[in-house]
Amino acid sequence: MRRKIYSIDALSNVAQSYKCCGQNVVMCHGVFDVLHIGHLKHLEAAKALGDVLVVTITSDRFVNKGPDRPIFSSEHRAELIASIGCVDYVAINDDEFAINAILSIKPNLYVKGTEYNGLVDDAISDEENAVNSVGGKLVFTDDITYSSSNIINNITLPNNIKDYLKTFKYTYNDIIEWLNKLKDLRVLVISETIVDEYQYGESLGKSGKAPIVAFKVGKNEKYSGGASIICLHLSTFVNTVTVVRSNVIIKKRYIENTGNQKLFETYDMDENQPDICEEVASCIDDYDMVLVADFGHGLLTNKLRDIIKKRTKFLAVATQRNAGNMGHNTIRKYWDRKENIYICVDEDELRLAVHEKYSRHHDLFDIIKNELAPTTIITRGPNGCVFSGGSVPAFATTLIDAVGAGDAFFSITAPLMCIGAPMDLVGFLGCVAGAIKVSYSGNKEHITKNSLCRYAKTLLK
Repeated sequence: MRRKIYSIDALSNVAQSYKCCGQNVVMCHGVFDVLHIGHLKHLEAAKALGDVLVVTITSDRFVNKGPDRPIFSSEHRAELIASIGCVDYVAINDDEFAINAILSIKPNLYVKGTEYNGLVDDAISDEENAVNSVGGKLVFTDDITYSSSNIINNITLPNNIKDYLKTFKYTYNDIIEWLNKLKDLRVLVISETIVDEYQYGESLGKSGKAPIVAFKVGKNEKYSGGASIICLHLSTFVNTVTVVRSNVIIKKRYIENTGNQKLFETYDMDENQPDICEEVASCIDDYDMVLVADFGHGLLTNKLRDIIKKRTKFLAVATQRNAGNMGHNTIRKYWDRKENIYICVDEDELRLAVHEKYSRHHDLFDIIKNELAPTTIITRGPNGCVFSGGSVPAFATTLIDAVGAGDAFFSITAPLMCIGAPMDLVGFLGCVAGAIKVSYSGNKEHITKNSLCRYAKTLLK
């Protein structure tokens, strides 16, 4: 089996040697996480189209198919595919897409399953362009289809998520069509610039000479936060994103190596933020949407808020309660605007704003119906989100780090609300973004159109 497994570069040379002898090289690509009869039929049908069958497998770090995926490592998946008689060669593709592998191997035929035929997907279109550019052709098999993701979902997803997905009325193509409508939006981001610094280490216990905890310093990592990560989240969805200047705030968290437990946090910030009123007033009319993520550190003054609320074509706003603003930063600052606005607010932050600690979350809408616009989504952490007329469960089954999940949810949902997407679809995609974010530490990565679509596609299998 291992004699069939090559690197992409080595396989490129092997494929060319066959082509020079007049033989047709056929290529298939996929994750192949849980092998089933549909995979076998697909690979047999592909081999029947040519002389040599090459299969490339997505490496582990690029498998964007939801929590705890892949189940099997790329090495094990490669060995399993190599054990199939009709497969001649296997390679692990350490890339998000198959495009570079196609350009390297230059197959005569690139074969996808029948479920991809007619699917609106940028990745499929890019793969077709790649195979055409090397003189090959994209073809689709027509045989029995099953889904590894569907099999895994039925086994691993909690019942509340499976019940919700049974009632979800949108298709994957619906999602792609709505996301494609975002590209021409012009977005202005107004928010504090934050650097999230993670100082890992080991707690040594109480100091021998003072009542303090000693901490042995280990690795240090820095991630984009605030305005920076919001712009990154937006970058693959819209063509124009502009951010206003602000002083940089460094939030440093000390984290125990064992268990990834956060111990304490420090703030390094200058609360004398620049006056950007003239800057914003001079350009605000050029944008379709102004996205305000107000972390309460002094950038959003009363004067600036008045300019934003009065002149913005569409306003998307989220406020945050944190240790640096001591509860003084609530959504009340913005909710006097009722039209062309989207409000995204955490449940606890909303309860603080309305001084209502104990009401059920659905009852909150009765409390705030005369205060907040109906285009409001309340995020509820591990319980998903709720909005007027519906709710969406949280999809994450593995939590590595919740920091930044709210920013990811807000960044993806805001432009969708701006173009009038249905709130139940918006809530779904927001919860997908949140689930992706909590699967890694800090803002080590950012949400992309591809990662969002792949996760959503997996849920809908």
